[in-house]
Amino acid sequence: MSFKASLRSGCGHPVSRAAARRVAAIAFAAQGACVAAVYTTVPAVTERLGMAPLLTTALMVAVALTAGGGSFLGLAAIRRAGPVATTRGAMATAAVALLLIGWAPGQAAAVCAYVLSGSPSAPST
Repeated sequence: MSFKASLRSGCGHPVSRAAARRVAAIAFAAQGACVAAVYTTVPAVTERLGMAPLLTTALMVAVALTAGGGSFLGLAAIRRAGPVATTRGAMATAAVALLLIGWAPGQAAAVCAYVLSGSPSAPST
């Protein structure tokens, strides 16, 4: 992807490549921290909700598959809405998913929250 836009849309401020790289690095770091938080809390959530080991394994496979699908959706979103809007949406989705995992009252809600946590893969596209 080429870096042709010298102005932020509608702002009129020039965007430096260094600033864009810093923001991308922050987005990657935030996404990595979210993934680490999701995977390190699996044993606690599994124990709290009484999930079967097979369900937990299937859930982690579903998160990985959703992340793959999220990459394709992220690419489509970048083409349609642009990288900035897509990254913002992905970060907001990741934050909501983490909150839902922590607040999940039952197994069904936890499964939905974990699958949602795999979907915001936009910064990696």
